[in-house]
Amino acid sequence: MKARKTRRATMLGDISLELQRVLASQNTGGFERYYHDPVGFCRDVLGFDPWSRQREVLTTLDGHDAVTCPAGRAVGKSRLGAGAALWFAATRGANSRVILTAPGYRQIQLILWEEIKNLWRASAVPFRGDCGKMASTGIRFASGAQIIGFTAEDPVSFQGVRAPEMLVIADEASGIPD
Repeated sequence: MKARKTRRATMLGDISLELQRVLASQNTGGFERYYHDPVGFCRDVLGFDPWSRQREVLTTLDGHDAVTCPAGRAVGKSRLGAGAALWFAATRGANSRVILTAPGYRQIQLILWEEIKNLWRASAVPFRGDCGKMASTGIRFASGAQIIGFTAEDPVSFQGVRAPEMLVIADEASGIPD
């Protein structure tokens, strides 16, 4: 009788551990309602109201594999990219990765990464995870989702970087070689 109880306890323990593992892999920190609503995520979670063209890009991003956004100077491209990165990583769970790239270090670290860190810190709903000081160390959400940045100067740096759910944000893409 004791052996049966032990075996049953072991099975229940195994099932419990597996259930925890599955839930952790699906954990999006309570942001699942924004899975198809990047505009709502920006408003409600990040605390900024995207203007009409930003809303258009965010809405298009949700339903397409590739989106381009030609734009002039000082129109909110970096805020848009930062919001899109945080939305994607926060809503896609453990199997997601966001790659940020630009022609040079300055654009990634001093502009895009600063915008991401500012939105991360000011978020109305706290994110669970660690936000690095550098784009190269990135953000690791408690779910396992990741945002990381590196320059496009060396195409080899992109090799081996993959995930089942992935978003690549290329800022100042006109300066990135084909």
